[in-house]
Formats: sequence, C-alpha cells, structure tokens
Amino acid sequence: MQRLQRLAKGSLPRKNLETLKRVFDQVEREARFDFDEHRRDRLATRLIWLFRCGLVNPSHLEKIAMLWELTDDQLGKSRAGHKTKPSLPGFGEP
Repeated sequence: MQRLQRLAKGSLPRKNLETLKRVFDQVEREARFDFDEHRRDRLATRLIWLFRCGLVNPSHLEKIAMLWELTDDQLGKSRAGHKTKPSLPGFGEP
C-alpha cells in the first residue's frame, strides 16, 4: 500500500488505494515473470493513471495491467534477442 500512496502523492482516498492494491497484488500473483522494484513502480504508476482517467472497474484494470505487463515482457525478450513463440497459429515464424 505504501508504494501506491507514495506514487499517488496523496491524491487518492484510502478506499481507492485499497482497490488498486488488490488489483496490483492480483496482477503480480498471476504474472509468470519476476517483478523487480522498477517494474512494481511502473505497474503501480500505470494503475494510478488509469484510475485517475476514470477506469475504476477492478476487473478492467487487472486485464489492462496484465496485457501491459505481458507486452513489456515480450518486448524485453525480443530486445534481448530471445525468440518468442507466436501467440496465434499461422502468424510469425513456424
């Protein structure tokens, strides 16, 4: 919760921070990759930004956050020279 409070700079009520914390924890649990401090801060900042833009449904927040994290993970792998499997059959390398 402290991470979200620090990054929100006191602009969100506790109830909203608790909602964001539940979403944050769920994304972190479901993700299949490790979160370092930089990645945790980025995730928290993105959730706060979405919430401030009016996206307050926890399910929607979670789905968007997971997509962002998966995309970031794939981009990181491709930049590092790792080959990734195509997500859809018939697309990408055989």
